[in-house]
Amino acid sequence: MSQSLFTTQTPSQNNQNDGTPTITRGVTLEFGVAGTVSGIRWWCPVTNTGTYTAAIWDLSSDTAGTLLASKVHVGTPVSNDWNVTTFTSPVTVTAAKTYRAGINNSEGRYVASSGFFGSPLTNGDITALANGGTSKVGFAASNGAFNISGGLALPTTNVGPTNYFADVLFDASGGTQNLQANLTATGSMAATLANEVRLSEALTATGSMSAALIDETKLGAALSATGSMSVALTVPSGPVDPIGSPVAMELLTCLTQQLQQLPSPPKYIQLRVGQETGPLIGANIDECCAGLAWIRIANIYPSWDSFPAPDNDWLPCGPLAYAVVLEMGVAFCMPWSDSDDSFENQDPPNANDWATAFATQMQHQTLMRRAAACCWRPTQRRAVGEWTPLPVEAGCTGGKMLVTVSVMAPCADC
Repeated sequence: MSQSLFTTQTPSQNNQNDGTPTITRGVTLEFGVAGTVSGIRWWCPVTNTGTYTAAIWDLSSDTAGTLLASKVHVGTPVSNDWNVTTFTSPVTVTAAKTYRAGINNSEGRYVASSGFFGSPLTNGDITALANGGTSKVGFAASNGAFNISGGLALPTTNVGPTNYFADVLFDASGGTQNLQANLTATGSMAATLANEVRLSEALTATGSMSAALIDETKLGAALSATGSMSVALTVPSGPVDPIGSPVAMELLTCLTQQLQQLPSPPKYIQLRVGQETGPLIGANIDECCAGLAWIRIANIYPSWDSFPAPDNDWLPCGPLAYAVVLEMGVAFCMPWSDSDDSFENQDPPNANDWATAFATQMQHQTLMRRAAACCWRPTQRRAVGEWTPLPVEAGCTGGKMLVTVSVMAPCADC
């Protein structure tokens, strides 16, 4: 089954045209496992005139890359919705490189959501880097890149972390991660394999190679070769959570976008685990005063007809849908303007401190409520729950909010 990066996200600007004759817009991607990209998935503006061309590049830097495949879209695309352009042949991709997928319109039309890639987005084996994030190849990658040259061209211009809604159709290679290397040496080369890993391919050498075999699955001694040697290792990658993780990552992105409106956004905006969560405070860390915002999965249960209440309508492979209860939280330090440095002279917060803390807490509540209400498509069933304040402990306070999202069962567990 093909994977894509975006799930329920939709563009906030769905009919853009800056008067340029053509525009290529793109997204910078990396893959957790090797596989193939069969085509490009892209969002068509409301005005769908012009010719659309899909492409994917292998990046060697943020502004240089090799075009791996391109294809002109055949037929009239669907306005204001996802469309798919399939390549003539699937493109092989690896987990060790960075790629940019793009869509070109000959009349300069596009869609966008500003500020989207302030943090990375992961869905399954696909990750879109944060704008300015370090790629596997080692360069700081743009996410929100475009190009207004006279035709299809690698998107290299970046004015912010904008999402232009270009995506891929990715198929992993059997759910395993293939590691490949070509080793060359002049003179002598030696390497010790300390881990007990299975070799999925034969070892070949030009020149000489010696190794002591402990048994049929392990190499227990050094390998030496003059010439070249190649080996492919297959490492199980484990199952991917298709229910809770995607909606949690989407809500993290939406909450991040909302909190960026604050004069001083929280330093830490993260996914957290556990039955309870909150800021860590210790000798070398103070997440409260730095500012902490989090998303955690509070509950997952079968729910369809009674959503958001639990029920158990079954298909042959399990429940029809699940309800995912997500908790958002924000913690911050109380103002303490009358306090001295010494512990004995610490005064309580004054009236202005309390008023400032109240205003900050209500700002956070408003932004969490907006994230919960606006994160998914209008057709995505969700129930915005209660907001509750955190206690004031050691000068730290904040609030948390629940939102419950319906996710169709993937029917893949059996």
